[in-house]
Amino acid sequence: MPHIAITTNQSIDASTTDAFMKQASEVAAKETGKPEKWIMISIQERVSMIMGGTPGPVAAVRISNIGELAKERVAVLAKSLTSLLTSHFKVSGERVYIMFEYPHPSAYAWNGNTFE
Repeated sequence: MPHIAITTNQSIDASTTDAFMKQASEVAAKETGKPEKWIMISIQERVSMIMGGTPGPVAAVRISNIGELAKERVAVLAKSLTSLLTSHFKVSGERVYIMFEYPHPSAYAWNGNTFE
């Protein structure tokens, strides 16, 4: 944990997806201060989406992390992920929303046990 879930209307080839996920995982580990072995990245592509009433490349990112991140880390993580989305998926930063969530440890489980 954390989990970064990306939803986009873009169609992305496998090599681009793999490169993005590896870089996003490294960035998430660095900025959350958690070992990369706990980072999960998922991408859902080719989803029907519009933003501002207009079609075009767009992405929504949901970051779930046990424990609230410092404001400075949130800002760096948001900037880094937006940059990766722009470079890999050709989505303008103006068309990316990133939502941060901080669930209680009892709301997440791994290997059959909650993190509580």
